[in-house]
Amino acid sequence: MISLHSLYHLRFPDDLRNILIGALLTVILVPAFASFAVSEDNGLAEVRATYDRLHSKLIESQDEKPIDNVQGSIAWGSSYQLDSYVSMYQATGDTVYLDHFLRLADRVLAARADKSGELDFRGRLTFGWLSGGHYTYGKPVVLKDSDGNPSVQIQTIGNSYNDKVSIEIIAGATAASFTVKCIDHRNPDQPKETLFRDLTMETAVREVNPKEGEPRLIQLKRIGDRPPAPIGPFIPETQLMTFHGHHTGRILTPMARFCDLVLSNDDLVNYREKAEEYLLEIRISMAEHDQFFVESDDWGYTIFERGSPFWCDGVPEPHNTMACSGSTYIH
Repeated sequence: MISLHSLYHLRFPDDLRNILIGALLTVILVPAFASFAVSEDNGLAEVRATYDRLHSKLIESQDEKPIDNVQGSIAWGSSYQLDSYVSMYQATGDTVYLDHFLRLADRVLAARADKSGELDFRGRLTFGWLSGGHYTYGKPVVLKDSDGNPSVQIQTIGNSYNDKVSIEIIAGATAASFTVKCIDHRNPDQPKETLFRDLTMETAVREVNPKEGEPRLIQLKRIGDRPPAPIGPFIPETQLMTFHGHHTGRILTPMARFCDLVLSNDDLVNYREKAEEYLLEIRISMAEHDQFFVESDDWGYTIFERGSPFWCDGVPEPHNTMACSGSTYIH
C-alpha cells in the first residue's frame, strides 16, 4: 500500500501530485480527524501532526506564481485543499487554518477569467475558471501549400486529451497527394499512430473526417486547391472554456462553506470582511451559471454550453457534476 508520504517521492507531474495530496488531505485525513472528539488522549494530536506535516510539504511544492485551471488543477486540487482548511478549523478551532484558507482563496479568485484577463473560445471574459488541455478540442490550424497559400484546416477533436495528439503532414506518393499522421501520446510508452495515406484534395475530407458513430481524433476542412506542404509533428493548442457546472461549483463550494461558517459565528468577526467579499464573488459566478439551466414545470437540469469546443456540448450534465454546483447553493 502506498503511504501518503511516499506520494512526494513518486514520479507524478507536479500538478497531479498536488491534486492527489490536496484530495487526500480532504478525503482521508480530515474525515478521520473530525471523527475524534477534541482530546489529546485519543490520537487527535497524531492525526493533526500528520496533516500539518503533509500540508507543509505541499506548500513547499507550491510557489507563489499565478495558478490556473487549464488542466483542472484548481477544480480538482486547490478546491480540496481549501475544503481541508475549513474542516481542520471545524475540528480544532485553530484559526491558523482559516489564515491558510485566505491565502489560497485569494489566489484562486485571482485566477478567475474576468480577473486574469483570459478570453474563452468565443473571445469573452467569463466569471469562471477557464479549462483546456485534456478537456477541450484543439484550435483549428490552417496549413499552407508549398507556395504559402491556405490549403486545409485541421483540428484535433478527440473526446479527451487533445493536448496529447500530434499531427504531421508527410509528402505523398505523387505531387498531388499527402499523408496525415496522427499520434496519440497520452500513454507515452505505447503511443497510438493513425495514418491517412496518399490523400488528395478531393478525397481528404471523406477519408479523414469520422463517420457518425466512429471514434473521433481529427477533422479536416478543405480551403485551397493544392495539398499542404510537409510539416513536422506538432500538437495544436487547445481551446479554453468555462465548465460552469462542476468546475465552478467544485471551486466555490469551500468558499461557500467558509462564508457560512464565518457569517454565522460571532467569534470569527476578524474574517467577516473577507467572507462578505467571497460571498459576492460566489454570487457573481453562480449567476452566470444560470444561463445553462433548463427548467420545466417541476424539475430542471444544467447542460454543457452549446457550441463549446467539447465533445458533448449541449448535453445535460451528469448528476455528479450538477451536484458540484448544488453543494455551493446549499452552503
